[in-house]
Amino acid sequence: MKKNKEELLKKLTPLQYGVTQNGATERPFTGKYNEHHEVGLYVDIVSGEPLFSSMDKFDSGCGWPSFSKPVEPREEGGLRYCVNSAALRFIPVAELEKEGYGEYLQKYVWRTNH
Repeated sequence: MKKNKEELLKKLTPLQYGVTQNGATERPFTGKYNEHHEVGLYVDIVSGEPLFSSMDKFDSGCGWPSFSKPVEPREEGGLRYCVNSAALRFIPVAELEKEGYGEYLQKYVWRTNH
């Protein structure tokens, strides 16, 4: 379900709204997740849809958080995804269950212990 403009303006910062609703872009190397290295899940700031695992994050040098693949397979490999931090919300692995993303917990438990 698409949120209406008034709801989004209350929920999002002006930058987040501009990036997610109007095609704006944050300046390179300024986003809060560009140099972020904690283990967890990145979700869409508007819909909450799971997008990327921290396990697939890498430094591409482009100035935005970069990922080698989405958390749920959607396309062939070999692509890179550079995303504005303003479009993302990060959920630490310890909070996945509490935040309603418990189904992703097993992926992180296995990958961080092996």
